Amino acid sequence: MPSHAVDAIVLGAGIVGVSAALALQARGRTVALVDRLPEAAGETSFGNSGIVQTEGVLPYLFPRAVGEVARAAVNRDPRAHMRHGALPAIAPSIWRYFRASTPTRKAATGQVMAPLLFAAAAEHLKLARDSGASGLLRAGGWIKAYRSPRGQEAAHAEAEELKAFGVKPKLLDRAGLTELEPHVGEKAIGGVHYAEPLSTSDPAKLIQSYAALFVERGGRIERGDALSLEPSGAGWMVTTDAGRVSARDVIIALGVVYTPRTARIVRSSVIVLREMEYVQAAIASGAGHFRILRRHILPNAMAPLIVQLSFLFAVAVLTEATLSFLGVGAVPPTPTWGNIMAEGRQYISDAPWIVAIPGAALMLTVLGLNLLGDGLRDVLDPRLRIQP
Repeated sequence: MPSHAVDAIVLGAGIVGVSAALALQARGRTVALVDRLPEAAGETSFGNSGIVQTEGVLPYLFPRAVGEVARAAVNRDPRAHMRHGALPAIAPSIWRYFRASTPTRKAATGQVMAPLLFAAAAEHLKLARDSGASGLLRAGGWIKAYRSPRGQEAAHAEAEELKAFGVKPKLLDRAGLTELEPHVGEKAIGGVHYAEPLSTSDPAKLIQSYAALFVERGGRIERGDALSLEPSGAGWMVTTDAGRVSARDVIIALGVVYTPRTARIVRSSVIVLREMEYVQAAIASGAGHFRILRRHILPNAMAPLIVQLSFLFAVAVLTEATLSFLGVGAVPPTPTWGNIMAEGRQYISDAPWIVAIPGAALMLTVLGLNLLGDGLRDVLDPRLRIQP
């Protein structure tokens, strides 16, 4: 198989990967951008807001108020969703998050993030100009509207806090809000305008324009899988459709790549279900949107979603184990099946169980997750229930 060498390999052709590749290129490095799809931005999230958030300098803190914690615990807070079965595994991380969520650390993070984010808009404008995509970026920022005095108090407090880091929010009453957004709903009583951020109506097209600029400047975009990454001499090697690519440095810019696929499955299921006779009958009888979603749409859309999520969980376990085995995942002494097998290779002739036991555990876990998905589908899918 043919091979070639570059200075750096970037895994993942999303906005982070393409931007990193262009930045390395600007510093005189030869770069190969590797993605498992044939073109950049093939898995850009449909939930992407398309905003270059120059004002987002402060991190989200773990809630300290009892009421907020209680709402989050029962999944009534839209900012987070918790799978309670995962609590034993993620409890140490939640505890570290809780301890780090202090005003002092929040302010320290803001001081570090502010100069980075303030430069983001100028960097995007430069890339858009160079790639001929200036028309995809809009100035004017965005507005955080509120509908109640309580929302107003929270929005104003947030705006006041951000001023200390150089952000310049503008408070709007109802008249100011409707002047900027004439078609805003009647319930909105005001808002906060963050004017510095940029926005785009087509995040995928913007990334693809950046990727075309990367190629024009001599970069290579190749189709390959991050799981093929392996150590090679003093650097790394990844296998692509065009051959093997080696480099001293690797930048891993893999996002939540399966989120768009899951969203598409849910969306297609809902589109089909909303046209079914029983849903139309519920609408005709005057049933509300929430009742139709809860009683008719969600129960029937859950089956394909559950199967997909169980499969994705299995893929995530395999991916983590593979990256750890290659030395680019969790670092010892943090134990994972991947790095246990990697460490056990040198003892395989004398103590093969060091490799065999975590390997068997990994295989059984992946198999069990797939069987669990099939079983849950059979139990939860109303169409598969046997009627007496």
